[in-house]
Amino acid sequence: LIEIDGKTDPALVGTAARQLIEQGAQIIIAPCDFDIGAPASQAAQEAGMVGTSTCASSPLYGSEVLGDLQFTASVWNNNLAGAGAQWGYNERGWRTAAVVNDTAYEYTQSLGELFKEGWTDLGGVIVSDDVYTAGDEDFSAQIGRIQALPEPPDVIYISGVNPELATILRQVRAAGITTPLMGGDTYDDVQLWAALGPELGNDLFFATHAWLGPEAGGNMEEFLALYQEEYGEPPAAGFTAMGWDVVMVYAQAIEAAGTTDGAAVAAKMEEMQFDLLSGHMDWSTAAEGHFPNKEVVMAQLQGAVPAF
Repeated sequence: LIEIDGKTDPALVGTAARQLIEQGAQIIIAPCDFDIGAPASQAAQEAGMVGTSTCASSPLYGSEVLGDLQFTASVWNNNLAGAGAQWGYNERGWRTAAVVNDTAYEYTQSLGELFKEGWTDLGGVIVSDDVYTAGDEDFSAQIGRIQALPEPPDVIYISGVNPELATILRQVRAAGITTPLMGGDTYDDVQLWAALGPELGNDLFFATHAWLGPEAGGNMEEFLALYQEEYGEPPAAGFTAMGWDVVMVYAQAIEAAGTTDGAAVAAKMEEMQFDLLSGHMDWSTAAEGHFPNKEVVMAQLQGAVPAF
C-alpha cells in the first residue's frame, strides 16, 4: 500500500495519484466525493488502471464522466436520497417536507435535488425549498422561512457538509424546531454528533453506507473484532467499512482476472457480485455508467447516539 495525503485539495489529489502511479501503483483507491476524488480517478484512467472511490456518491462518479475503468463503492445519490424519501414516506408516514440545500458541492447539490425528485414521485409535497453555501454561519433567514409556513412540515431535509452542517442543525434545534431532520451520509460523523450533543442531537435520520453493528449481518462482527484488535477502539462511523470493502473488491476481482491489468479487472468488477460489509453490491457495465446497485442503511440519532 502506497499512500499520499491529498489534503482534501482536488489539485493535490490529482498530483498525488500521478505520484503513486510513478511509484509503481497498479490500482488506485480514490477519496470521496466527486469534487475531491475525481482527479485521482482521472489520473488512473489516463494510466489505463482501475480507480475506485471509497464513498463518492455523486451520480457523476462513474464511467460516463470518468472513463470505463472507474468506479465508486458507494451508492449514488439517486439511491441515498431515494432511500431516505422512501423510508420517510412509507415507514414514517410523512407527507410534507422542507428542503435546505448546500449549493457549494456537486454532492450536496445533487443529493438535495434527488431527494425532492424522489419525494414528489412518491406523492409527497415540498412545502419549502431553500439553499445556503459553504462559509455561511447564520441560518436565521432559512429557519425563519420554515417557521413562517402555515403548518410545520413533517420532515426537514438538510443536505450539507461540515462544519456548516453542524452549525445549521444546531441553529434549527436552538430555534425550538422539533421537526424530524433528515439527510445523507455526512450525518454519519462522530464529530457532528459531538457538536450537537445529547440536548440537540435528537430525531435526526440519515441514509449512509454501512452500519457498524451486528444488525448488518455478514462479516461485520468479525471486522469489528479485527478493528478493535488492531486499533484498540471500535470504528467510529460507517465510512470506516468502505476502505475495507474496496480492498476486498479489488482482491476478488484481481484474483478472478489473474492480473492487475485495468481492462481485465474492470471487466470482472462489472461481471461479479460482491458481499461486502456495507451490503450486497454489483455494478452495471461501463456502457450503462457503472451504476452501483447497492443497499442503503437508514440510521437514527437520538441523544447524540446513533441507532440502526
